[in-house]
Amino acid sequence: MDKVINLRKKEVPEPEKKKIEQIQPQTIEPEYMPEEEYFDSPETLAWQIKNDIKKQPSWLLAGSLFGGALLVFLFASNPLFALLLAFFGVLVIIESKKEKAPTSVVALSETGVHLDDDHHAYHTLHSFWIDYEPGGKKELTVRTRKLLTPVISIPLEETDPLEVRAYMVSYLPEKEHEASLIEAVLRRFGL
Repeated sequence: MDKVINLRKKEVPEPEKKKIEQIQPQTIEPEYMPEEEYFDSPETLAWQIKNDIKKQPSWLLAGSLFGGALLVFLFASNPLFALLLAFFGVLVIIESKKEKAPTSVVALSETGVHLDDDHHAYHTLHSFWIDYEPGGKKELTVRTRKLLTPVISIPLEETDPLEVRAYMVSYLPEKEHEASLIEAVLRRFGL
């Protein structure tokens, strides 16, 4: 028992006091490039798309939510769920009031897909597919790993689909995306 260590009487050395240096403020560059630089950069593929501003479906959805809230409140005697539906109706109205620019800038870069100020890094994307019907629609569809936005559909407008495909193949796998029932219904009603 002569090798028993008494931890109660162990002396702890005091830590050295260091001078605190002042940290110089630094400017942080944003991850995305301003849209003027998209078109000048040789390693990006960029184009502009027209934003279709349609407010009628959002008002229709908000009205349906308010009507559903009223029906739930009257017939199901569930005021909490009715309040929740009414709240979602208000959110839809607020979202529909936001002004959208008439055009958006789409850019494919080494870091990801840029849609105006939204940046989708390649590690958050699953695959891509280009829907192309000669004389009809040309659309880049990207499947993401995100729960709230599982699909990003980007019109190609006048951009060459083969050029977009050649660029995207080096970063993502190309897999055909079949439209789900919800996507087919939304596309049918022009949403």
